[in-house]
Amino acid sequence: MVAELERQGRELSQRYQEVQLQSAQLQDLPEQIQGLKESIQVLKAAQEPKTDNPLLALPLSKTVEVLSDKETESAKLDIELSEMQAAAKRRARELERLQSELEPIRAQKIRATNDAQEAKRRKAAGMPGLGDELEERGRWLRGVDTALRAMLEV
Repeated sequence: MVAELERQGRELSQRYQEVQLQSAQLQDLPEQIQGLKESIQVLKAAQEPKTDNPLLALPLSKTVEVLSDKETESAKLDIELSEMQAAAKRRARELERLQSELEPIRAQKIRATNDAQEAKRRKAAGMPGLGDELEERGRWLRGVDTALRAMLEV
């Protein structure tokens, strides 16, 4: 009987310690619950979109669709850009070719201008000869220059 009482005493002592431990844990529980509630509120606030851009708040499937559309658009723009770059290179080569053709004409214009000034000087000085031919040539060069400028939009 004494052994039975000692066994029951030990069991009761053990249960008492478990109850004390559980009551201490229960006293800490309201603080933990309050902390968890605050954490939930912070996480919910962080989850809400803080931007005016509605695309940033789309679900994954819609985001994938928008991304696919943007990638398609980007690919089209890349193709268009490469076409425009090729066209720009062609135009640059054409411009260089036209400028190289224009250089002799410019030199001819300078010579004609100098000849015209010389003809005016001779005409003013009363010297006969070269002036009529130079005036005719100057008119022709002026006409060619005007036509080339109109064609080249210079």
